[in-house]
Amino acid sequence: MTAEAATTSDDASLAPLASPAPVGSSRLSEPSELSELSALLPFVPHDPWYRVRVVAMGACTVAYLWWSRVHGLVTDRISAGVAVGVFLLCAFAGKPWRRWGQVAGDAVCYAGMWFAYESTRGAADGLGMPLQLDVVRTIDRILFLGAQPTEWVQRHWYEAGAVRWHDHVLSLVYYSHFVVPVMAVAAVWAVSRTMWVRYMRRFATVVVAACLMFVLLPTVPPWMASDERFGYGVGEPLVRHVRRGVLDLGFTGFVHDWKVALDWSNVVAAMPSLHAAFSLFVVVFFLPMVRRGWRILLFAYPLAMAMALVYFAEHWVIDVLVGWALVASSFAAWHRIERAARTRDVASALAASVVPDLADRAVGDGDDGGDDGGDGPAGPFLAPRDPAVVLLDRSMLDALVQGAPGGTDADRAAIEAYTRLLARHLDGTVRLVARADHLATFDLRARRGVLAPIRPVAVATQYRRQAERLTHLDRFAPLAGRPDDLLTLVVARRARAGAIEIAPA
Repeated sequence: MTAEAATTSDDASLAPLASPAPVGSSRLSEPSELSELSALLPFVPHDPWYRVRVVAMGACTVAYLWWSRVHGLVTDRISAGVAVGVFLLCAFAGKPWRRWGQVAGDAVCYAGMWFAYESTRGAADGLGMPLQLDVVRTIDRILFLGAQPTEWVQRHWYEAGAVRWHDHVLSLVYYSHFVVPVMAVAAVWAVSRTMWVRYMRRFATVVVAACLMFVLLPTVPPWMASDERFGYGVGEPLVRHVRRGVLDLGFTGFVHDWKVALDWSNVVAAMPSLHAAFSLFVVVFFLPMVRRGWRILLFAYPLAMAMALVYFAEHWVIDVLVGWALVASSFAAWHRIERAARTRDVASALAASVVPDLADRAVGDGDDGGDDGGDGPAGPFLAPRDPAVVLLDRSMLDALVQGAPGGTDADRAAIEAYTRLLARHLDGTVRLVARADHLATFDLRARRGVLAPIRPVAVATQYRRQAERLTHLDRFAPLAGRPDDLLTLVVARRARAGAIEIAPA
């Protein structure tokens, strides 16, 4: 079971589940009629801890922002890790112990990534690699047709005796680097582990690549290059004035902590700019979740961050561009890797299918107008981050494994429905799950074959208690004699499934 696809019943959404939509793809066939269980999904109550978690996470977020405003910005990794840890305690209150074990393992990997980052970043100038200065200055001058962008911006915007509106805005944007990525990681972690794993794969790739570049290409930043005290004095004098804006707004804690942070930071770990990289990363990752008309506005954040980095003489323009290139490369590479994994899953399922002639219609190899598995106009950066979940009922699993070409029409219809779902799984628009205890009844060969893309959802003890409580609700009275169906409903609800696929009658 891969880390990406391994989902548990604890990926509960932070908002009530919308009414389920048919799982059939309109490009493949007419949408299938929703099962009785799917129709009941929106009415399954949240677990008792749902509101407790929402209130606790909201209070934790407010406290974090208040602390940053009054006592100082959290810039060191240990304090940031503690903040994320407290948020996770709130986000997973009342979740099964299995989920807590999974969170603990994820947290170790997360902390290990930052430990490696800090260790490598701190050693960027200690391995004897030559400091880069002339090359980056030359590249910036070529990009701007002979002008040095940092010198030009400070010459026209900076005024020693006055703090203007753009100083306020750009200073806040600069310091948001210490808040926005941390809050984004915590939010994604709390909402969906599948989405968090995808986030961290891309994020860790950017961090690791940046660490390698810090070691191989230690780079003198513009403010340092212009200062004769460091032995350079190149170009016009530049002012590192990132604190003026927040200080003028009364954020004294921000300024104090930033001074402390400068004591351990490595000033030549500047190529690429992680300020620029992280600001673009957050925008690109959350872009598919924003309405099309508003997407373009999100890019104002990384653009403002780039302007701040140049204006405050923190980075060369090429540092910013390389940071953005790392983000683009990470997203594109992981998109291809994840798509290849889905392709292998689908190929395995189709190869084991007892009705192999359905394969062409599933992946569009023929001229039948089927789904060709392409990315469509969105491309890899707008691919869904958290696909819709479809839970396969035990009856569906039985039909898939036990069906045969000469079997009943119901068996064949079940295989056809599954094959349509495989096409959507290939595109990353659907994630197929099933109860772990249902999957446990099938042998390993079946799991690796026709059930290849289906991932198990653990059944926790509290889910059984919640299913028992459903028998006392009038809406679920018809299922009172079907405890297994009631448990399936609860598991699907907690796995954020939008529909339950059952074998046709």
